[in-house]
This record gives sequence, C-alpha cells and structure tokens, in this order.
Amino acid sequence: MMNKKIVEKDRLKEVLRRIGEIHKQNSIEKLNINLDACGSNIIFSKKTSTLFQEGQVEIQLDLWIQGRYNKIKNQLEYKVSFPMKYLSSETVIAGSFYNKIYSSKELEGDPLINEIVDKTMKLLNKKELDLSDFNGVRATAEVIHCKDEYGNKYSKLINIDVYKNEYKSYSEPIKKNVLEKKYSELDENDEDEIIRELNININSPMGDSKKLIVNSFCKRYICEEYFMYRGYSFPSIDAHVVLDDSKIDDIYDVINKLDIKPKYFECTFDSYILQFCPNEKFHFKSWVDYLKLLIDFVNYLETISIDGADFVFYEFWNDTPDYIEIYGDCKILSDIRFSKELFSYED
Repeated sequence: MMNKKIVEKDRLKEVLRRIGEIHKQNSIEKLNINLDACGSNIIFSKKTSTLFQEGQVEIQLDLWIQGRYNKIKNQLEYKVSFPMKYLSSETVIAGSFYNKIYSSKELEGDPLINEIVDKTMKLLNKKELDLSDFNGVRATAEVIHCKDEYGNKYSKLINIDVYKNEYKSYSEPIKKNVLEKKYSELDENDEDEIIRELNININSPMGDSKKLIVNSFCKRYICEEYFMYRGYSFPSIDAHVVLDDSKIDDIYDVINKLDIKPKYFECTFDSYILQFCPNEKFHFKSWVDYLKLLIDFVNYLETISIDGADFVFYEFWNDTPDYIEIYGDCKILSDIRFSKELFSYED
C-alpha cells in the first residue's frame, strides 16, 4: 500500500514537471511601453504569455462568438472563445481555451473565422447562419507555432474540419410560420401569407403601396443595414408630394397642416419628398417590425386630406442605400407605430 502511494506521488511529480517544462517552452515575453498616470514618465515592462501547445485538438463551437458594445472605444466588438481538447494521448495537458477580442473589421478579415464559417455553411447547406446554427457543431484543428514578420512567435489553428454529431440535413425545407423566417429566407411565394398574417388591408386607397412594401421584403430589395444590424439604422421614412399650384402656394402651407411634421424636405423638378426622421435611435427586433412600421406610415398617409396636395409613399429601395450609423447603446423595439411622439419634428 505504501509503495502504491509512493508510485502515485512520483507520477504526479513527473506530470507537474512535464507541465512546467511545456509552459516554459511555450512562454514568450513581450515589451510593454506605457505612460504613467501623470503622462510625464515612460514605463517599460515585460509581459509573459503562453502559447497554445502544438498538436491536434477538438474545438467546441456552441456560443463561440458574443457581441457587445465597447463604450470606451465607442465601437462594436466581438469576443471569440471556445474550449480546445487535445486529442493525443501522449500530452499531459488535456485542453486549453481560445479567447480573443475582435473589432468588426478584424473579425470579418480573420482567416480562422472565415474558414470556420465557410465550412459550417457547407456542412449545413446554408448561405446565412446565426449563433443557434452552431449548437452541437464541433471541429478538429491543428495548433502550430509561427513567427510574424518581426520574429515574434504566435499560435495558429489550421486544417479546420467542421462536423456535427447526429447531423441533420438542412437541404430539406423546414416548415415555419412566415413571420418567424429570417430575412434571407423570404421569397416571392411568402407575399400573400405575410399580408394575411399581418392583416394588411390592401383594398384601401394606398393598398398598392402596401403590396409593394411587402413585395420588396420578399424579394429582399430592402437594405439590411436599415433594420438588421446593430450600429446601423434607417435614416427616414419618406412621402412623395405633388402640389396643385392653383390651390397651394408652397410646401410650408402643407407641412403646417400636418400633425406629424417632417424634419427635412427635398424639392424635385415638379414635386417634394418629405422626410420623417425618428426622434430617438433604436434597433428593430426583426424585419417584421420594420415592415409593420412602413405599413403604419402608409396608413397615416391615407388619413391626410389637404386640398391640392397629393401624398404617396416614396419607394426608397430603388435608390442607393443611405443607412446611418448609430453610436452607443440604444433600445431594441418591436410593434413600433408611426406616431407624433416618435416621428414629429419640432423646432
């Protein structure tokens, strides 16, 4: 019994010794240069970090990317993190953890991220993914050590092979309610169902405009930055107005009669474009909420009765996309109405 305890203790010592050697072999030092709090003195220091051990690993891709807004840098950033399990029986280190912060540009240009996404798209037979698609997705990869142009060593994952246990083919269409579809999944066959599900009155005076709005979503004519991505939004909702000069002197006479007033207007050759801008910045919960807002705007235009002024919805999707950028946190809203509180401009 005593000999068995001695053997186990010796084995533990050997494992700890080997782990120490691996950490020493994979440790690198980097020079850090900073100013002190007063900004009058330069401080030099050395930071030690450890490279991943080389070898074959299995990586787990559930919830592997998380987005957040960095208030200090005033930008969106993404945390990429996933566990890595070493597959060799000879290694004394069972696993490690990949953890890195990316800006949007860094994420889009990173070869590792692109390889994982491309191969997952092929595996699932999809042209667009969201985070839930990675549930149960695994990959094997090889960790190697490289040197950059300055001779600094770093770890790199190569030869990514993505797979999924109990793989279910996504080539067979999954029947779902049209309002639960992703924007990328919409097609022309969804038009009538959307109109029915949202109870859109297409027999009203501007029913054709409402049908065109739904059709533009189904054909995916609407710029995705208007409603789909954090950090971007639509600039305005616009109305096209033609005046009868014999009854109205100028566009200000029309604007003064509106209970919801536009922030801007543009003068074209023989008409005007009234631009109604939201008084606060927000994101939509889904494409459905943006569509419903546009339909509600058309419903509002139908209520306007000004003799000598002819209002119609302005079909913005035929123009060059003109989305705006949003900085900082903002609300995520659903069931948004075209209201005086949210859209009327006051000097």
